Amino acid sequence: IGTQDGYIYAVRKDGTLKWKFKTENSITASPTIDADGVIYIGSWDGKLYAINNDGTLKWSTTIGGPLLSSPAIDAKNMIYVGCVDWRLYAFGK
Repeated sequence: IGTQDGYIYAVRKDGTLKWKFKTENSITASPTIDADGVIYIGSWDGKLYAINNDGTLKWSTTIGGPLLSSPAIDAKNMIYVGCVDWRLYAFGK
């Protein structure tokens, strides 16, 4: 769950907190999870984050502005995300 407090929260099936990860600004879009369990989320801080399923950072990259849309992953494992700078960014996994 992404929130305006800048955290992404992972919650267990029973509703208890599994882990949380802090970004540098609000998160207003839903995360995307790949087949390996890596979670991709954009933030208003202008970064796309890849978070391992244990809540640790895999990588992050800075983009041209706040990310308000949910990332998408295609069949070739390319990650796409739209930005408020009117561009669509693509990244290889």
